Amino acid sequence: MADSRELAKVIGNTVSSMGEVDDIQYKEYQEHRNVIRAFSNEFDLLRMVVESYDDFMSHLEKVAENLASAKEMLNQSVFDPLAFTSGRLLLSYLAATRTFLDHTQTSLAREYGKKSDQLAYFKLLTAREHDERISYRLLYKLRNYVQHCGIPPVEFAVQHEPGVGINIDLTMSPGTLLSVYDEWGAFVKKDLQECEGPIYLVGIVDENLESLKRIYLSLYVSNKATVVRQSYSWVCQLIGTNSPEDIFCFFNTPAEAGARTGPVTFKMEWIPTQALRQVNWVEAELAEFQEDGNI
Repeated sequence: MADSRELAKVIGNTVSSMGEVDDIQYKEYQEHRNVIRAFSNEFDLLRMVVESYDDFMSHLEKVAENLASAKEMLNQSVFDPLAFTSGRLLLSYLAATRTFLDHTQTSLAREYGKKSDQLAYFKLLTAREHDERISYRLLYKLRNYVQHCGIPPVEFAVQHEPGVGINIDLTMSPGTLLSVYDEWGAFVKKDLQECEGPIYLVGIVDENLESLKRIYLSLYVSNKATVVRQSYSWVCQLIGTNSPEDIFCFFNTPAEAGARTGPVTFKMEWIPTQALRQVNWVEAELAEFQEDGNI
């Protein structure tokens, strides 16, 4: 007698069968699962960027809340987390963006070849962002700056209006950046020289994140969307939902288990539902970009 394999839900400590799965269906599942897992591995590069961005913005919100409730708002210790931690989290964001771009280029070259159309398209996308958006080219060079000069020189201004709230502006001085580092390149050096005031970091980082999303989504549509959507639809049909919770698995029981009177050994293989939700996130972002004409 062959081992029993069932599709199941696990809620708490209760396993509920959703029906048996034969070897042919399971082999087909494995093929689609591998596609989804490969998609998830690539998506994790963008996920690092998005979560670094979220950490940066959450920090600003937390600092604003702390300042609003501080009894001694003018105490220097209140502002130290704003200056230091903002710079540290900006550095983390810059590192994540470099990792995303470098690993994407490497993986495209490895998968399709160094002279492939896919790699050429990636280089076209990055060149377009560089040429059209000061935020992209400035933060790209700022990543080089931190390797030589440390945490970016972040300054801040706090406006507190009683009864309204606190507004925090994080800025960088173009003059300071030019005076302590001379490897900005012609484009960014000219950008900094032509700045008429401070560089407002939140706006720059916001726009940069949009650039990186646009690069990722454009590559997704060009290289992966068709096969990922097919595998996503197949797995979602198998489990009966396209908004899956982390409760679905394959439950394997050895054939001899029924003859045993003692403990029974079984195996569980979780279905990668988090990766399916990542597909949902990417498709929602793509729809929004396409609706706004950004792709």
